[in-house]
Amino acid sequence: MRTELTAAEWTQYEQDGYLRLGRLLDDAALQALQERINAIMLGTADIDYSQIMMQLDRIPGETDGPGPQTKGHKQSTLRYRKIENLELDPLFFAYMRHPLVEHICRRVYGQDAEVACYRAMFMNKPAREGTHLVWHQDRWTNLDRDPLITIWTALDPATKANGCVQVIPGLHRKLINPAHGSG
Repeated sequence: MRTELTAAEWTQYEQDGYLRLGRLLDDAALQALQERINAIMLGTADIDYSQIMMQLDRIPGETDGPGPQTKGHKQSTLRYRKIENLELDPLFFAYMRHPLVEHICRRVYGQDAEVACYRAMFMNKPAREGTHLVWHQDRWTNLDRDPLITIWTALDPATKANGCVQVIPGLHRKLINPAHGSG
């Protein structure tokens, strides 16, 4: 299991503002997270749904935008757009404590710093039919400090063809959308 970044990777991260970590999970662990998020969406997971923020996505041809983002399970469907507070789920919390993630946090925040999770969330973005999301940086100008690390993990194949996350090297030094609360 990979537990550290190389000096060259740190240099790239500092220069570009992002780094592709590659695959951190074996097939069984990835499948477990996939099954877990499906169970959460279907309402069959053994979690306290009253603490989980959930938002249904729009239904093409039926609704203009996503549903309200509120705590609690809405309906048994895989059409959720966003699910937050996943740090409350033991399986997702264990993944967040992956040794490589801890290594990155210690390097960026300091060996003895207490690290908190601003948000652990699932974004479901079906190609060509999910809710459009404007360019943003998750910089959150309303916080008392800028989150320095975002770990993005694809639970399903993410390709240009199906609309994966896009990044622009070097833009971590500048807000691309100052009028938007997330930069």
